[in-house]
Amino acid sequence: MKSYNQLSELEKYKIKNHIGSLAKLVMIDGKLSKSEAEKILTIAERYGFPKIELVELIREGYEALYIVPATSDEKLEQLFDFVSVTLADGSIAMKELDLCKQIAASLKIDTSKINSLIMAMVDCIQEDKDFEKSKERLHLLF
Repeated sequence: MKSYNQLSELEKYKIKNHIGSLAKLVMIDGKLSKSEAEKILTIAERYGFPKIELVELIREGYEALYIVPATSDEKLEQLFDFVSVTLADGSIAMKELDLCKQIAASLKIDTSKINSLIMAMVDCIQEDKDFEKSKERLHLLF
């Protein structure tokens, strides 16, 4: 995998968009818990996203045009990231769940499958499985 600095501007933009959307999600309740911050940092590190930019995104917010991922794997991974972040503090608030459902719809995931897919993701996360370990199960529901 290329380092963040070696990526095209479009790829950097997509990553920044995703991380910015995660930051916006955790701030929906007006506060950032330590566990939410750690979860976003872990995800940002997975993409090689600079920590200084992450801090700026959380502090200042980020608004951008959302780019829908091209592959089902990317869609599932992004939704998994959103669900992971919402569960980072141990619970999922109704606003957070509603936002995850909206995100799933914006990812062009079949609306009849959204609830079962999100619940499966919650199960996987609570079983301490990362996306790679959960991918096969999630694709069956996709």
